[in-house]
Amino acid sequence: MTIHTFETSCILDNNRFYTIQEILKNQDKSKWKAEKEGMTYFGLSYKGIIIKMYRIKKKGYYSYYILYRISARRVIDNGNYVGLFDVEDYDVLKEKINIHNCNCQFHNIIF
Repeated sequence: MTIHTFETSCILDNNRFYTIQEILKNQDKSKWKAEKEGMTYFGLSYKGIIIKMYRIKKKGYYSYYILYRISARRVIDNGNYVGLFDVEDYDVLKEKINIHNCNCQFHNIIF
């Protein structure tokens, strides 16, 4: 099976949320875009990764989560916009990606 882009997300506690946010803001503040319920970080988009962080208030409580939109072929081939990723090459992708150890499915992003 081949895919172009996929998303993975996980719930964070507020300390982890703000720690990751601070790390990414220190990378390049101009790569942030504020949104209604969170923000998007485009600092890794050239590598095929867009990071969205959400803070949602429900019934007086906040929940925090992070979402990664990943163009797998672009991550592996450094700029291949149109290539498809064969899921059998998952281990190659896993070596390239680390999602801040937030208990998502991946573990190795390179800044």
